[in-house]
Amino acid sequence: MNYLLDTNILLWVFENHPKLSKSSHKILQDPANTFYVSIVSLWEIAIKLSIGKLSLSQSLDEIVNKLNQQNVIILPISIKAVKRVKDLPYHHRDPFDRILVAQAQVDDLIVMTNDKKFEEYGVKLVG
Repeated sequence: MNYLLDTNILLWVFENHPKLSKSSHKILQDPANTFYVSIVSLWEIAIKLSIGKLSLSQSLDEIVNKLNQQNVIILPISIKAVKRVKDLPYHHRDPFDRILVAQAQVDDLIVMTNDKKFEEYGVKLVG
């Protein structure tokens, strides 16, 4: 299966946060699954780090290096996803989450998230 990690899930993985569910742990441990992290999530993390809204035990560079080592695919923003954002209803105003929804729809990915607003877009979810 192909999974797109929401920014919160990505952070929970790297910070060993107790909110990460047992089912998510199981999915993340399965070598048959393929994992994607949107470049948008890395951008969001960088912004929040720069304005002091987020602090992490690891640097952004360390996170990116670990993603590469673990063969996580960093998903660029395609023109098709950008166009899809234009047509999304406004169930969610967060621009980062809206592009994640569009990427999931365009690339047929299952979103790993705890954000229930994603359900309103009809994307496949786990979390």
